[in-house]
Amino acid sequence: MNHPSYRSLLELQAQALAMRLELRWKFFQSRRQPLQDLKHANTGITLEVEPVVGPNKKYIELSLRPELVEFEGFVNYGSPIATLTAGGLGSTESIEITKNNILMPIFKTIRMPNAALTIQDGATVVIGGLITSKKIKVEDKTPILGDIPFAGRLFRSEASQTIREAIIITVNAELVDPTGQPWRNR
Repeated sequence: MNHPSYRSLLELQAQALAMRLELRWKFFQSRRQPLQDLKHANTGITLEVEPVVGPNKKYIELSLRPELVEFEGFVNYGSPIATLTAGGLGSTESIEITKNNILMPIFKTIRMPNAALTIQDGATVVIGGLITSKKIKVEDKTPILGDIPFAGRLFRSEASQTIREAIIITVNAELVDPTGQPWRNR
């Protein structure tokens, strides 16, 4: 029972492994205490794998939990700061001092269906089925001429493009002894 390879298999069995392909975002939660309110958000694919080794050490039960987090864009919670100044003939005029942009990032989380399966030692599993679709809108114009009312339409163009991505995950499960050699070759 205290054989080193047997103990290492049990230790592996008790741990859930998380594999990440991610980009880390840092942003401030508020402007009052920026250093204390610094938040982190990870984007990309996370695959949590929980292996359970079968009693005969020929099969591995895998519990797979894939998740995709994407950056969507920013929301502006600020509003322009303006001041009133006296204009000609007793009128007042509003002058913008600053745009006061308070941008907060927005993230979208897609949880793919969990998978529980039993595979043979050394086998590879392919998980697919998540297809994301993004529609990108591009507006282009000639400076100054594109801003002219009515006639400016001749100097502007708009286009949209749909980008589709398919995510396919492959998982290879293999039992190894403490020396790193495949268990099935013993």
